[in-house]
Amino acid sequence: MGIDFYLENKASHSWPQECCITIMKLHSEKEWKGFFEKAGLKDVKSWRNGQDKEWGGTLVVTGIN
Repeated sequence: MGIDFYLENKASHSWPQECCITIMKLHSEKEWKGFFEKAGLKDVKSWRNGQDKEWGGTLVVTGIN
C-alpha cells in the first residue's frame, strides 16, 4: 500500500484543512506497520519512495498473507 498522509511526512499535515476532509487520521510509519501486523500479515516492511528535502515520500507498506 502507498500512503502520503502520515506523521513523518510534514508536507501533508495541512491536507485535512486544505481539502475539508475532517475524518483524515494521521498515523506514524510505525503505526501503519502495526496495523498490517495486527491484521495477521507476515514479513511486514516499509520504505519511502520519492523522498526529498521537503517531501517525506510516499510511504509504502507491504506484507504477506
